[in-house]
Amino acid sequence: MNRKNNKHYQKTHEDLQKTLVELAEKHDYVTVKMLCDSVGINRSTFYLHYLSFADLLNETYRNSFNSLDGIYKSFDHPVEPLSYESFLIICRHAQQNKGFYRLFLRAQDTFPISEGFEYLWDTTFVPIYQRMHVPYEQMHFRFVCVQAGFSHTLRSWLEKDCPVPAEDIARIMHECLHL
Repeated sequence: MNRKNNKHYQKTHEDLQKTLVELAEKHDYVTVKMLCDSVGINRSTFYLHYLSFADLLNETYRNSFNSLDGIYKSFDHPVEPLSYESFLIICRHAQQNKGFYRLFLRAQDTFPISEGFEYLWDTTFVPIYQRMHVPYEQMHFRFVCVQAGFSHTLRSWLEKDCPVPAEDIARIMHECLHL
């Protein structure tokens, strides 16, 4: 029988992601053991679903990114990338899901974060850098700088439990990262 089409398999798979988000809201860190205990499965079952904790984290992030993309698409006008409005949408989404974002951003030790940013790279950054006459071999490094600044600003804001309004952080990001 194909496990991935099995309803029990699918439910456990979804429960792991949902529980990861719930635990991230309550704890500064989450372990595979914590997840297994909360879902009521053993470690071997976890590893039937995911190769590693990072694999679960990345899949959950992709789903969160898809949710964020749905928010952008719900507007009756296109949201300009790197605009104040786009940063505000991200900040509010992160604030509403702060436990998960904290967990995800803590786990990021390399830049650029490739997951979910390919579209932004192709549709936004490459055209901007081309207009600025940035040599192609330098584009990657400029993108790393922008993305690291954005990610670390968001992480710091979330780690401090969002002490200033999302509107202020969005404005700071827009002013500092405006190309």
